[in-house]
Amino acid sequence: MKRPYSFSATIFFLLLFIWHNSSQARTEKITIGYSALGPTQTSIWIPKESRSFEKYGLDVTLVLINGGLRTIQSLIAGDISFAHAGGEAALVANLKGADTTIIATNEPILTYKLIGRKIKSLDELKRATSGLKLGIQSFGSMDDFVARKMAALLGLSLGKDIILVAGGQATERLAALSKGLIDLSVMKTALPTRMLKGGFHVLFDMTTEASFPYHGMGLSTKRELVRRNPDLVRSVIKAYVEGIKIYKTDAEFSAKVRAKYTRRSDMDELQEEWRMYVDVVPKMPYPTIDGIKAMLADLSSSFSEARKTDAARYYDDSFVRELEVSGFINNLYRPGR
Repeated sequence: MKRPYSFSATIFFLLLFIWHNSSQARTEKITIGYSALGPTQTSIWIPKESRSFEKYGLDVTLVLINGGLRTIQSLIAGDISFAHAGGEAALVANLKGADTTIIATNEPILTYKLIGRKIKSLDELKRATSGLKLGIQSFGSMDDFVARKMAALLGLSLGKDIILVAGGQATERLAALSKGLIDLSVMKTALPTRMLKGGFHVLFDMTTEASFPYHGMGLSTKRELVRRNPDLVRSVIKAYVEGIKIYKTDAEFSAKVRAKYTRRSDMDELQEEWRMYVDVVPKMPYPTIDGIKAMLADLSSSFSEARKTDAARYYDDSFVRELEVSGFINNLYRPGR
């Protein structure tokens, strides 16, 4: 009588062993690079901290690569599989012949502010002497692109009225402003409380004063990877939209994640930051087609091809669309999820 039991137990453990090893084999190790420490980068950090990547069979390493240009270069070189960076670098790489494609956008408008300390208003800025130093993260970064666009909007001449200076992360540029090493800076994390404490002034806010569609931040990869392994891309997007859901619905967890990655401890300030950006991030992060067209128009003076090609060349919205049509994204927001 023991023999059938022993045989059944053997089969059970054999099947368990096979299932365990096959599930382990399905786990894919990938590296995702992110370009800065801005608020909308939280959407890529949360899936890591909430283990959403693991939930969808991914073993993800996140790497900070300062600047969108360097992040996209790492993508092209194969050092990372996905880039969480501003769209300008991805578009420029594509225009130069790279195989990049934008697959999601979590910042469909530009949310940058122009900050001053000694200069307290736009009127003062326009009356100021020429040669003002404007701090950006790095050349080729989204900061660089935004600074040039903002200067054009305000009628300021680059190289004459304004001189761009690479100044590192936002905290480094705020320190440089305090010491008078630079006169201005563009940044996302321009919180009213922090600005007031530091004696800084928001001279111009693109979110409210010049809001228009743009690919501010999002996920890019290579079309070759999309063709070769669409299931991997699908899993990344699933984790990403789940991370966005957590970001939009759990302010406390979102603040803790930002505290960890930015090494900040002022939770009141982090909560204030969350309130400023929670409505900017869409629950369905489609590539912003109108935003991509606007960026191509801006790039057309440097790349004639930007005027000739269809915007569809630069993005792939099929993965987000699939998750919307299937009900996957809406189900994330159901009560109890």
